[in-house]
Amino acid sequence: MRSLALAGCFTLLDGKFRIMEPLDVRSPGQYQPKQYVALSGANGRYSSGVKDLDRLLGGGFLPGSAICLDHGSGIPPYSMLPFDLVIHSNFIASGACVVLVPSAGISPNMVLGPLRAIMPPTSVQSSVRLGYFGKFSDPCVFALDADSADATFSNIRKAIDGLKGTSNRPCFIELGLDKLEYVHSKRDVIKQVALEMTTARGSGDVLVSIVGDFTESKGYISAISDSHTIFESVNDTLTTQILSPTTPIMEISYDYSAGFPTVSLNDIT
Repeated sequence: MRSLALAGCFTLLDGKFRIMEPLDVRSPGQYQPKQYVALSGANGRYSSGVKDLDRLLGGGFLPGSAICLDHGSGIPPYSMLPFDLVIHSNFIASGACVVLVPSAGISPNMVLGPLRAIMPPTSVQSSVRLGYFGKFSDPCVFALDADSADATFSNIRKAIDGLKGTSNRPCFIELGLDKLEYVHSKRDVIKQVALEMTTARGSGDVLVSIVGDFTESKGYISAISDSHTIFESVNDTLTTQILSPTTPIMEISYDYSAGFPTVSLNDIT
C-alpha cells in the first residue's frame, strides 16, 4: 500500500486522484523575509512550530524526549532546511535555546543565515550554538575535535550548559550522527549519544538524532529513542511518516507567503 500511494508521486487517498507537488525549497534571498511568529505548545509540550506536527504529537515535543529522525532514500541535505528553520526559530522565539551539529553537507551559513533573516540577530547570538569540525569565524559556532569523540561531546555539553545557564531554560539539541560517525567511531558515537539522551531526559530538553541510510548506529539509536520518524524523497516530493508510534505517510510542503517557511503535512495514505 505504501509503494502504490507514492508511485509516480500521486495519491488515491479517499478515492481521489491527486498529483503531489515537487518540494519548493527556498532561502530568504528567494522570498521577502519577515520576523518569525511563534506557535505555543499545548498539554505541557514544546511546539515544533508546525501545526500539523504538533497535532500528531499531542501538542508538540514532550520535554525530556529523544527523537530519531531518519533521512532515508533520496533526501538531499538542503531539503530539510526550511523544516529545521521553523523548529529552531520556534524554540528561540519561545525563550528556549538550540544546540546542533548539522548533518553532512550542511554548512554553518546554511543554518545561521536564514535564522538571522527571520529572527532578531541578538536572539540568535544568545540562543544558538553550532558545532563544526574545522575553523569557522562566527560567535555562534564552536569547534569540535576530530581527534577525540570525548572532546567533541564535551564541547557539545559545554555549549548546552552555557546556553541553558542558571535559568535552566529548555534546549533543543540536534545531532547529525552521519557527520559525527564520519569522524568518530560508531561505538564512540553510540556511547556519547546514549549519555546525552539520559541527560536530556533528566533536564527536560529535546534531543534529536539525525541518521541516514549509511549511519551504522541507526538501528541502535532508533531503538533507544522515544520516537522514530522517517523522511523520504520520491521524484522531488518529500514525505514523512512517524514509525513509532505509527502515523499515515504524509506529504511535506513549504509556503513562504508569511515571510518565513510555513510547513504543512498532508496525509497521502
